[in-house]
Amino acid sequence: MADGQLTDGMNALRARVHADFALARRLARVEPERFASAIVEVAGELGIDVTAKDVEAAVMRGRGEWLQRWLR
Repeated sequence: MADGQLTDGMNALRARVHADFALARRLARVEPERFASAIVEVAGELGIDVTAKDVEAAVMRGRGEWLQRWLR
């Protein structure tokens, strides 16, 4: 992930999750400490290349965006 941008794999996975309610629900039930590994596993099942580092960076980016939006 360069310059805070999502990788192509993360963008592809995000689109799949947004389009598939059952998949989104499955991931929502994952314990926080297993989230990155679960995302990597699901991405692999879908043939999408994502690493735990990509997931962690995307989570941090999302937290930063949330803070900027809601804590002004």
